[in-house]
Amino acid sequence: MATITHKVIFDINNGKIIIEDTTDYTSGYSGNIHGVVTIVQNGSAFNTPGTSSSPDITVAPTDYSPSSPVQNSRKLELTLSSLNVGDIWAVDYSVYPSSGSGTIESASQINFTYNFTAPSVLLTLEASTVASQITSADSTDYTSSGSYTVSSQTRTHSLYPPQGATDSSGNLLPSPVDQGSNSTITYTGITTGLWTSDVQSILEYSLTGNAGSYSVLTTISGFANTNVVSDLGLCDVYCCLKALNLRYEDAKCKNKALAEDYKAKVEDVTRLITLYTQALACGNTADAEVYLNDIKHVSECSTECACYGGNSAPANIPITSSVSSNSYLLQSVNDNISVRSSGSGTSADPVVYDLELGPEISGDVSYIASSLASVESQVESLGLSLNNIENIQNNYNLEFSTQVYNVKLSSISNSIAESDSIVNPSFYNFIITSPLTNRKFTPSPNIIRWDGHAGSPTNSFNDWYKVSNLFVSSTNTIDSVIATIPDSEGVIAEVYDIDNTSFSSFKFKILDKETKIQKTVDSLPAEVNITFKIIAK
Repeated sequence: MATITHKVIFDINNGKIIIEDTTDYTSGYSGNIHGVVTIVQNGSAFNTPGTSSSPDITVAPTDYSPSSPVQNSRKLELTLSSLNVGDIWAVDYSVYPSSGSGTIESASQINFTYNFTAPSVLLTLEASTVASQITSADSTDYTSSGSYTVSSQTRTHSLYPPQGATDSSGNLLPSPVDQGSNSTITYTGITTGLWTSDVQSILEYSLTGNAGSYSVLTTISGFANTNVVSDLGLCDVYCCLKALNLRYEDAKCKNKALAEDYKAKVEDVTRLITLYTQALACGNTADAEVYLNDIKHVSECSTECACYGGNSAPANIPITSSVSSNSYLLQSVNDNISVRSSGSGTSADPVVYDLELGPEISGDVSYIASSLASVESQVESLGLSLNNIENIQNNYNLEFSTQVYNVKLSSISNSIAESDSIVNPSFYNFIITSPLTNRKFTPSPNIIRWDGHAGSPTNSFNDWYKVSNLFVSSTNTIDSVIATIPDSEGVIAEVYDIDNTSFSSFKFKILDKETKIQKTVDSLPAEVNITFKIIAK
């Protein structure tokens, strides 16, 4: 006779408790196996158990050997009315062979205290305007510091661009712009606006409480967002300085003490502009925005600052990754300040602004004149930095391009076009998605399978796969290839032999995740999902 075993699963997503018969009945049994489940929650009966003639579970002879996932005939699903940490559970399972006419077999008992609390998602989203790049990182501690064991995890990690965002050619960006199972997503070629990301993980946990073990099925999710800006108000900086100078002009002949106070504020503003410039040049827009607000506060910049139609806040920046064709003109409103500009606004001929004191400023204000000269230098440097940042953002793909191909290897040919089958018809491949299609890449490269011997491939030989015809043009070359496979599949992909002749190609093979031994077709999972991230020159 077999050793009777069963499994207890709490399906939190659907509010159910599931009992699975995991016993192997392939030896010494005939007829249906009748199983009776008795559940006690906190000392009270949870269910009304079946009987030998009217069982809770009926295992047919065709299901004598348990599969993974377990057959439906081996399951009992009951609705949970309540489930709390600290609940004490006792689950007994007895079987009656020979369609209930046989002698009852020794009961399998599982006793435990439910102690599961789902972990909180930790998702961060950070952007670098200098690199024109945004990174979403899932740093969730799914094991709760080792308290739980994760039996399986299916993670969907997505990155979404701002509404209406376009690429450098004016094409609307897809939403999501990137999606996968990796903990980190990095996307290059960002736009201004509100970027968001979310992560959803379907998890199965294996836990132990008191003298028994149980499993928990649950889904946890979270999101993050960040507002990407490139110009935080360069013209507002000038506007605030202009307003401060006008206050000084008004006070110098009326109130010497007040004029000296304004001089001190000019000094403070000059220091803050230096910090503002450095923060923006380093891509730290959060700090830059803080310094800009400090500049406005110290300079008492308010509604009187009307550089943009009476609005002192930074002007709205259109969501675009193309080089701006807008032109800007700064003009003096009186003889106190003189403004000159030169340059067409291109990367080769950037706009340079010259700011100096006008003829109406007398010699007794030499201190503020020297301070404004320093500000002039800072504004010029900031203009050059912003122009360089824009060029990096909008011309990133002239040297390097990134493409992602999602490839499925499967022993099941359903829904797969005949033309997509590889050499041996017992195993197939096809491109299921290519979400980052770049104009350098073809949407569907060729994939073939071979095992290295003279004849046709056989399922008992070690396989390798070749991905070719990657580029539209033969002048493009592969810089690097990163291959990832979900952890749950138990295998890894090893990329080798990158060939940059013709339209470029690379080879890969499938290895056991633990032993690193190369897989044959016979030893592969029924389905292998591979994500290739290709960086090309």
